[in-house]
Amino acid sequence: RVLAIQPKSSAAINDLAVLKSRSGPQGIEDPWSAVQVAALLKDAEALEAGGGTARLNRARVLNHFAIHPAARKIFEKIPQAGRSPAVEDGLGVSLQGTGNSALAAQAFARAQEAGADPRRFAQRFHQAATAALRDPGECLGLLGDMKAPRGEFEEFAAKKLEEACTSWKTRKTSQTN
Repeated sequence: RVLAIQPKSSAAINDLAVLKSRSGPQGIEDPWSAVQVAALLKDAEALEAGGGTARLNRARVLNHFAIHPAARKIFEKIPQAGRSPAVEDGLGVSLQGTGNSALAAQAFARAQEAGADPRRFAQRFHQAATAALRDPGECLGLLGDMKAPRGEFEEFAAKKLEEACTSWKTRKTSQTN
């Protein structure tokens, strides 16, 4: 309704993108929906003064589809003084995805200093993924200690990492016997 009255409303276009990402049986996992969501968020971002919610949502979508270099560029444009825990977590995910675990750990720490739960999915997943090769048992412990994943993407990511850590732990155990 708002778009009918204000077709150039960044907030309304952003809201439409969020609704589209969550609608239908597959939501954003449907390729056509993903393309539409990305286009809507880019339009909304262009209308925002200084980039705000639509920019953050677009970066999250890029991280979701493992387009981490592009997401990182967006997150890094957000002034550090104005970064919320969600922005720091998003930056951390994009840094981890581009292979920079040390900077990712710093971003996750900043999110926690700003009030983010230390057991949140992004933080525990990062810690578990970092620990996976060194100690698969630690990886499994960290996955077991995190807050429940929200949504299909987090559930899928946690399941895949758990499967990998279980496999590595089994291999490591059989090699020491």
